[in-house]
Amino acid sequence: MEILIKRTEPPKSIYTKCQKKFGKDIVDMDKGVVFTYGNTIYTKNKLPYAILKHEEVHVKQQTEMGKTKWWNKYLEDDQFRFSQELEAHQAEYKAYCEEVKDRNKQAIYKQHIALRLSSPLYGKLITTQEVLKLIC
Repeated sequence: MEILIKRTEPPKSIYTKCQKKFGKDIVDMDKGVVFTYGNTIYTKNKLPYAILKHEEVHVKQQTEMGKTKWWNKYLEDDQFRFSQELEAHQAEYKAYCEEVKDRNKQAIYKQHIALRLSSPLYGKLITTQEVLKLIC
């Protein structure tokens, strides 16, 4: 499947729903937020390799489930959102480690991912320490 990258906002319907769910201060394309909708990644910035790999997981997830069904469940179900993000963040960390061999930098990046996944944005379902064990 071909993956497209567009330097625009995603479809208004999904962008507005995300802003309502998470807040306009968090869901802001000018602050580096990246969206995947179907086979299209929306970003205003150049994507680092690790982030591209993260978004490719979301393309696969949405292709398998259907983008509309996936987004509806993602916005409604904290556990589902966490599971989808955990898979994407695992791929991101693996890709980061392929590029960056410095173990100290890898540890810092892993901590950054764990803080993100244990935050209210993803339902605050798990502690940072628990996430660290899941990111391989």
